[in-house]
Amino acid sequence: MDLLEDYKTTKELLFDGINLIDLTIHEDKEIEKHEKVAFMELLLKHCRDRNFFNYLYNLKKTGKFKMLINHEDERYRYGILLFISDALDLNKHSKKEIIDLITGVSPELDKEDMTFRQALEQEGI
Repeated sequence: MDLLEDYKTTKELLFDGINLIDLTIHEDKEIEKHEKVAFMELLLKHCRDRNFFNYLYNLKKTGKFKMLINHEDERYRYGILLFISDALDLNKHSKKEIIDLITGVSPELDKEDMTFRQALEQEGI
C-alpha cells in the first residue's frame, strides 16, 4: 500500500502532532502577531531573499528586531543570531556587517549577546 495515497495514515505516521504552515503565503503583519515565534518565522520566510540583509536592516530600523528580545530563552536568541550569521555568510556578507547589524538593537541584547559577537569576531562563525 502506498502511504501517500492514504492521506489519514500518512498524516498520522509522519506528522502526528506537527503542524506545518506555509509562511510564504502569510503577510508579515499577520506573522508578527505570532508572538514568541514571530521573529523566527519572519527569518524563515525571508532568509532566501536576495535582499535578506536589507530586510534585516529594515527590521532593525523600524524596531521590529526587538521582537527577538521578547523571547526569554537566551539559547533561542543565540540560535537566531547564529541562523542570521549563517544566512548572511552564505550571501558573502562580512563579519563586520553582521556585527553592525546586531549591535545597537537594544542595550539588553548588546549586553547579553556580547559573547556571540566575540565568537563571531574570533571564530568567524
